[in-house]
Amino acid sequence: MGFYPGVLDEGATFSRRIGMDIGICIEDLTADNFRIALKLDNYKGCYQESFSTQGGGYSALLNINKLVLTLQAFPLNFKLFTNLRMNIGGECSCLVLDATTGNRSLWQIGTSPYQHGTSSSQHFDEGTWDGNKRISAGIITRFAYEVALSEEWFFTPQFLFYMGMTDEFKKTIPARTVRSYLEIGLVKKLTKKNR
Repeated sequence: MGFYPGVLDEGATFSRRIGMDIGICIEDLTADNFRIALKLDNYKGCYQESFSTQGGGYSALLNINKLVLTLQAFPLNFKLFTNLRMNIGGECSCLVLDATTGNRSLWQIGTSPYQHGTSSSQHFDEGTWDGNKRISAGIITRFAYEVALSEEWFFTPQFLFYMGMTDEFKKTIPARTVRSYLEIGLVKKLTKKNR
């Protein structure tokens, strides 16, 4: 998981972590090969942000770890070669479990010689940070190569790229995610329709 670099505040950085997902899908529902998928997706990343001025400063470090239920629909489907498919569609996700951890600190100097500065610090354990949005949506592209194991079964290595269209977090962090997936699929043909 990463973030749009252009959406990050100045002083914000991120790092990717490896997650996993599992799901079930149905494709070739209509003549134009419509595809729909339902998945559980666990994705992770690290977000760090800091800024300071002469009067104060702020820093935050979040280790993001989310489990989301995802519905994907691919109305645009293409067969590029005999065994290579490309799908373009949308994704909507609902937060199921939030295991984000991290900390945040803030400091400010006094406004006069007689007033002392202030500082505060906050640590977030799993489930205590309430900054992740419950619903998110984005655009997803899929490339899959089908290897026939028999007349009915296919082995399908695939690459998916997701670009978030909604903010991933609540007010405090204006960032949208970018995720890439390497997946392995096992496909069973249910009808006589040629793949």
